Amino acid sequence: MEIISDINHPALPPSVATIGFFDGVHLGHGALLRKTAERARELGVTPAAFTFDRSPKEFVTGVPVPLLTSAAERAEIIREYYGIGTVFVEPFDRAMMTMPWEDFITELLVKKYRAVHLVAGHDFRFGYKNQGDPEKLREKCRALGLGCDIIPKVELDGVKANVRTHETNLGDLITDALVWGAGKNGTKVDAAVTNGGGIRATIKKGDITKKDINTVLPFGNTLSIVKVTGAELLEALEASTYCTPDSIGGFPQVSGIVYTIDGTKTYDAGDVYEGSTYHAPKTIRRVTIQSVGGKAFNLRTVYTIATNDFLAAGGDTYYAFKTASVNYDLGIPMDEVVMDYVKTELKGVVSAENYGEAGDRITIIKGLPFTDVDPSAAYYSAVKYCYENNIFKGVTDTMFMPNNTITRGQMVTVLWRMNGSPEPKNANPFGDVAATAPFVKAIAWAAENKLTNGITEMTFAPAQAISRQQFLTILYRYAQFMGYDVSVGEDTNILSFEDVGEVGEYAIPAMQWAVGSGVLAAEKALTPRAAAPRYNVAEFLANFCMKVIPTAEMMPKAA
Repeated sequence: MEIISDINHPALPPSVATIGFFDGVHLGHGALLRKTAERARELGVTPAAFTFDRSPKEFVTGVPVPLLTSAAERAEIIREYYGIGTVFVEPFDRAMMTMPWEDFITELLVKKYRAVHLVAGHDFRFGYKNQGDPEKLREKCRALGLGCDIIPKVELDGVKANVRTHETNLGDLITDALVWGAGKNGTKVDAAVTNGGGIRATIKKGDITKKDINTVLPFGNTLSIVKVTGAELLEALEASTYCTPDSIGGFPQVSGIVYTIDGTKTYDAGDVYEGSTYHAPKTIRRVTIQSVGGKAFNLRTVYTIATNDFLAAGGDTYYAFKTASVNYDLGIPMDEVVMDYVKTELKGVVSAENYGEAGDRITIIKGLPFTDVDPSAAYYSAVKYCYENNIFKGVTDTMFMPNNTITRGQMVTVLWRMNGSPEPKNANPFGDVAATAPFVKAIAWAAENKLTNGITEMTFAPAQAISRQQFLTILYRYAQFMGYDVSVGEDTNILSFEDVGEVGEYAIPAMQWAVGSGVLAAEKALTPRAAAPRYNVAEFLANFCMKVIPTAEMMPKAA
């Protein structure tokens, strides 16, 4: 196995190169790597994989990204399982982030690494601000006389954690097959529902066998028909998503139904269903159905639904199906219906165009775990952004404490973690910061990079509440430290704010930048000397990430 990162590496042979980060080397990566090995054999050249030394997202956002595998481990997996012994590893740095997409192909892949054929995924993005895409890659390869393969979505997702929490392309295919199968057997239906817990395997790219389908649907379920009112259908969907986004076997994979789950609202549990451990919904508050069978949803309309015999009998959370006015079993095994659908309706080909990705049938509005952050609060979206992007967490697992102030020690710790928690080069210079303090490294790092000074030469005051202008000043210095563009605020006029006279002289450039960049969204007052509450900090950090950090996103991105 050879890991190549030296630009002066002698006499590299021509290669077929695939491009991606390959963390974990999952099944999607496998399709890229198998195609690379295949093309290399055909052309008689070296198969190679191109990757980076760290997550592009980590560099761009400054937020640490936990990895499943190191570069060396990725290389070993790629060699052992896919026969690709050469791995090109490039540092992902500012030069890489800002490299024009054409140079990424011509200067890096072709000139430096001598690629004669490139293999990429259908959602591959590359170059500065992700301006390169699969179509541009194809066109550039054609102009340069290079070969190019773009790999479509490579599998039908039946992963347990996925089919029980959100829509997947395999759930789409199975429920489409139920609609088709009902029609083929003389029953026109409006929609189909099956439970994610009944889907037990992923179908990999390649030939689909009866064994594959039997593995996906191992329970011998049969195609059943129920007729339910819109109200009964809504009850079934509400009950079967009561804990979403947490996993539940009854999660409804659907065809012909478009619905939304509002995860910010709690499930209003009523009585336990007869013979069940699940509670009926007392009220409907989480699920909204937009349409059924292509028509606007109506509570009073009677809908004909294709499902499986388990759900028709009230299995999982589907008691509303058990009590349907019409309920009968067609007696046709589901696996046969799905296989017949693929062979007959799809002409034996499950294409990326049809099932490359999950559709737009199910929308999930994700909530926060914090009981003290009201979804109607003006700062809710900022807290949500920081939480989901691992920037700024709660005080406990369930409490954010939005009105609590943040201390000087906590502030620099947030930025230190955003920067990847680097080891400081120098010892902590402040006598009031204990060597065992959780923020000692962060303070030492902040001081040596001149992001903040102490209260005195020897005192940092880590427990002191930080003011809004102090926070924004440190954030401004951090932006400069990272090399971000801070020129937007240089000419910003803050004299119109009623309390501009309270801004410390040291903080004027930072406050101008904060207002001009949109980090500080103030209307009348800056309130510079007020202590910064945690909700304010979340707003500042969310705005900073979205408006100041360069828009280039993680690249490249494999299928």
